[in-house]
Amino acid sequence: MPHDFSNDELTVVSFSNQTPAPPERRASVRNLSVLRTALLRTFRGDELCLVRNISSGGLMAHIFSDLDVADPVTVEFKSEHSVRGNVVWRQDELAGIQFAQPIELSEILSNQFESTFMPLEPRGPRAEVNVPGRIKSGGSWQPVIVRNISQGGARLQLDENERLSAAVLLAAPGLAVIPGAVRWRNAEGAGIAFDRLIPFPDIAQWVADSHREQERAGLLSRRAATGA
Repeated sequence: MPHDFSNDELTVVSFSNQTPAPPERRASVRNLSVLRTALLRTFRGDELCLVRNISSGGLMAHIFSDLDVADPVTVEFKSEHSVRGNVVWRQDELAGIQFAQPIELSEILSNQFESTFMPLEPRGPRAEVNVPGRIKSGGSWQPVIVRNISQGGARLQLDENERLSAAVLLAAPGLAVIPGAVRWRNAEGAGIAFDRLIPFPDIAQWVADSHREQERAGLLSRRAATGA
């Protein structure tokens, strides 16, 4: 059954120095509830996750990739706040991540809490990807490469950004065609804002699937090169 990401499902901020345990073994500690997402940087690429429980020693996250126990990750709550860690348990779609060093949870909570964790909004975490797609502007399509993406927008690499009008349509494998508007452009590409938010589980799953597909393509390419 698909997971329900309704807004009443909150991240538990635990006043404990232990890594959050799987749900059935979670200790009873004082906690505070919020709802936030984060970005995981892994050896497979970036991943969007929903933080379900966090303490000074680690966090429990709903993830969408194949991360396994002992895999290293870097958790980014915003660009200037990140912490390294390792996956210490995995249970279905949930993973426990132990931080390499305890974080000062009191500082996070007291220092602009709303901006320290990333909300489910257009300015949420952006995952780096490398996915070919197409963009339609002024009645014609042209190829692009999606370089990063969030629920609310994307950065695109394209050759002829001067042809872009204000309103565009973005198409990429695995995503429904997304209407949006050009927000900026430079010599390397353009940034677009989507007219509507992509639901968090949809974009997080798409990012994870994109990395899986690239891994699969890379493996096939190496096998072809070696004749294996």
